[in-house]
Amino acid sequence: MVETLLYIPTLIFASDALPSPRSFRRSNILIFLNYVEVVLSFAMVHMAGQYMNQPIMQWTDAIYLSFVITSTIGFGEYYPVTDMGKLVVTLQSLFYLSYIALFISFFNMGTNDRGYFHGRGEKH
Repeated sequence: MVETLLYIPTLIFASDALPSPRSFRRSNILIFLNYVEVVLSFAMVHMAGQYMNQPIMQWTDAIYLSFVITSTIGFGEYYPVTDMGKLVVTLQSLFYLSYIALFISFFNMGTNDRGYFHGRGEKH
């Protein structure tokens, strides 16, 4: 998980030093798979840490909580009560925002370079 968490900021802040991706579709799929990997990894942290208001006993509850945090729906039956829990939730939210920024960046770069929106509706 650490490698993935360090790789995403590298793509955002050092993108001018990296070569452009071969396939934007592949890059977007890999970003999504990395997002799922981070959600599942944070689910394990939530389950092992027991930082919430009630113990998380089932793995489905841990995954549910992790997806709720990253989708910014808001807390329902589980919410952090310790300082460590608040820190973990904050870190997960920050990483989620970086994934959104990266996805939008890659999507925008792919549509501009391929001319997806250019030339639509124009008669030649």
